[in-house]
Amino acid sequence: MKIPFVGDAYATRSPNLNAQTCINLYPVTDFFGDDPTQGVKNGKVPVALYRTPGLQEFTTNIHGHALARQGGLHELNGTLYAVIDNKLIIVDRFGNETDVGTLNTSTGPVCIIAGTISLLILDGHSGYCYDFVTDTFTDLSTVSTFIHTATQGTYIDGYAVIVKPQSTSFYINHDHNNFLVWDVHDNAATTTTAGYLVAVQQFRQELFMFTRYCTEIWYDSGPSVESNFPLRRKQGLLITKGCAAQYSICVVDGAIYWLGRDLSGYAQVLRVEQYTAVPVSNDAIETLITQYGDISDAFAYTYKEFGHVFYVLTFPAANKTWVYDITTNFWHQRTSTIDGSYEKQGRHRGNSYAFLDGKHILGDVYSGRLMQMKSGFYDEMGTRMFLERTTQHVFDSLLQFSIKSLKIDIQGGTGLATGQGSNPQLMLQYSKDGGHTWSNELWQSMGAAGQYTKYIQYNRLGLFRISATFRLRYSEPTDFVILGAEASGDVGLH
Repeated sequence: MKIPFVGDAYATRSPNLNAQTCINLYPVTDFFGDDPTQGVKNGKVPVALYRTPGLQEFTTNIHGHALARQGGLHELNGTLYAVIDNKLIIVDRFGNETDVGTLNTSTGPVCIIAGTISLLILDGHSGYCYDFVTDTFTDLSTVSTFIHTATQGTYIDGYAVIVKPQSTSFYINHDHNNFLVWDVHDNAATTTTAGYLVAVQQFRQELFMFTRYCTEIWYDSGPSVESNFPLRRKQGLLITKGCAAQYSICVVDGAIYWLGRDLSGYAQVLRVEQYTAVPVSNDAIETLITQYGDISDAFAYTYKEFGHVFYVLTFPAANKTWVYDITTNFWHQRTSTIDGSYEKQGRHRGNSYAFLDGKHILGDVYSGRLMQMKSGFYDEMGTRMFLERTTQHVFDSLLQFSIKSLKIDIQGGTGLATGQGSNPQLMLQYSKDGGHTWSNELWQSMGAAGQYTKYIQYNRLGLFRISATFRLRYSEPTDFVILGAEASGDVGLH
């Protein structure tokens, strides 16, 4: 009997219905279309589980920084600009750092807006302009008061468009392509009544103005006879979903993704399709989000690897990170731990993201270092990664059944030559009550290096009255792939 061992994260309010976890693992598909039952692309199974990438140090942190700021990485023309603590730093492709400016804050998120000749940096207390042509850093705190509190914005046609917090207003720079000159009169406001303006995002030469409960579409029409202000609203277009977290907005593969909400306050992860907001989160993810309380601090980034596009959404206050695989429509969870303790797992430690010279670079929320994220790295900055998969419930018309043996199909032969991981161990537990309680830990070797035909077998797991649920955990610094499982036993026992 095949066991539905492989899948994504889907835990409902009642574990008896569904208690699936997928932590630091993600499903990789090998089938045609949207239905894994309709044949495979010559692969052994339609879906397998791969481990998520690990992290290694990219910069040596010679300046002793403590915090890589949220949103504080931006790549432009092969150069990485990083806000770490209160410093704007230029990082080359070898990881060498150069300080180029000092901010008035050392904590909290930042927003970096790139123009043609300069960067605009917003931190909620001041504005800063770095001219990368003249290598000049300017503190804008003496220029305009309204830019002091700005925390989010975007760029279109020579203009930085910034949101004034706790209002419906937004501003643009006075002179085209010049972030140094601002005028209080260069502003406009959203015209719907659905709450304050939360964020603005340029997409396909249009501006999506996200309020709390709906989204307006604006565009650059150029100055007119009536007004020199170049931005106008597209009449007749209104998306009836707003934004719950200003730093959750990402553009990737011709679409906008964000953590949205409607007039009722219900939060979902959304994607724009033809000016329509389409949910990509499922009810299990949305149920978890509703339990997090304040989600306005959530932030996201996207990246691509091995044909997959990932939307990585972190909730700092809730200490959780959830990842939507845009390619497969599956969700999984990512965790990190500082001291290598399973009990102290929390959100993923990536606090910002940029792609530099073919490398995925993350800012570390814990150490202030810049890290490279890569499949083939099997720990995070020297600390263990904990992988976990809790399966679907196995049952047969509510009849009792026994499991005499359980065979798990893995990628064998991944053990290291010496040291930790030379004899990698996999832990299994099973539940007979829908995931409420679990058995003792059962350990098996994954096989030494070169044992490519290795599989895992557990015997005499006992009698199950209604259902069986299995949980795997793995923390060895080796590759890890699960392809499926099969069980043998008897059904209809009394």
